[in-house]
Amino acid sequence: MNVSLIDSFVPTAGNSFTVLTYASQTGTFANFHSIGASFTRNYNAGDFTLTATHGPANYAEWKNFYFGAGSPESADNADPDHDGVSNLMEHATGGNPLHSDPVLTSQDPAAGGFIHFYYRRSIIAMAELQFQVEWNDGLSPDGWHSLGVTETILSDDGSIQQVKAQVPTNGKASRFVHLKVNSP
Repeated sequence: MNVSLIDSFVPTAGNSFTVLTYASQTGTFANFHSIGASFTRNYNAGDFTLTATHGPANYAEWKNFYFGAGSPESADNADPDHDGVSNLMEHATGGNPLHSDPVLTSQDPAAGGFIHFYYRRSIIAMAELQFQVEWNDGLSPDGWHSLGVTETILSDDGSIQQVKAQVPTNGKASRFVHLKVNSP
């Protein structure tokens, strides 16, 4: 049995899915493989269900979970699903590196002297990565700043936080903003 997730869906630990119903059952699946989530297999009296277990506890487990040991697709800057989001950023934002994710960041137009920049971050990734919203008035590589940026957590479901960063415009009509993620 091969289990695949679709549309960036990742189940929460404890979610249960009935895969088959039957009057009687003999034997079990000889092979079971799942990419994108871990499941316990339950052969019940009238059905076969999968129950999501906990996900990877750190970046190394996350890479092994999605790609197996030593895969070249597991490199930090790799983008196996070709959605423009690197593995490191997928992990940081709770994305799935094997399925194109929806936009991970967004922003409101400048108003009241601020730009509001929104992003999501994985609580597991927060233990090993640094998140920094930065702004720049141009696109020079050395012109990025975080001065004056404040953040508010909008929601927290225990695995993903939705964050709003308030970026000062300092009277500028426009400003470039991005999320920088790196290892300390």
